[in-house]
Amino acid sequence: MMRGNTLSLRTNGGFAFNKYSVSRNVAGVFNNDSTANGQEWWVNNRLYLHAHKNITPFVGHTVSGVKRDGFVENGSVQSTRNVGEHNKTDNVGEVGVNISHRFGGKKKDKFGVALEASVDTNTDAEFIASVDYNQTIYLEGLHQIADGINNSQVAAKVKFRF
Repeated sequence: MMRGNTLSLRTNGGFAFNKYSVSRNVAGVFNNDSTANGQEWWVNNRLYLHAHKNITPFVGHTVSGVKRDGFVENGSVQSTRNVGEHNKTDNVGEVGVNISHRFGGKKKDKFGVALEASVDTNTDAEFIASVDYNQTIYLEGLHQIADGINNSQVAAKVKFRF
């Protein structure tokens, strides 16, 4: 992250090797199994505007790729499938805002609370609420709405600084 007084730029990315193991049942009678390998990668850039001490709007862009090998199911001949490989690259823009406040302790910075909301060019939405102690121990709740599916997560995190 490059932080300035007015603007900050955060860049991050990731890569994963995946092994898919699928067991599928059709009509409670036919059973099929398959395995496949794949890879995922992504790079995200976010530009933050420090509009106010506690209010930070942002715009971002993520490019990502997913590749999965083709597979043939084993099991019931009546419902077996032969599925081709999947290889797709996506570009997604986002816009959002982060609202935060620090309090407690002599410097009024011992604890922090933050709310973040964003929407992307796929009309997916994400909401994050977090509480931290000393910018080291975080409790975070996340709710996503993507393709009409709701996903909620809760996480505890420890941030190391070097």
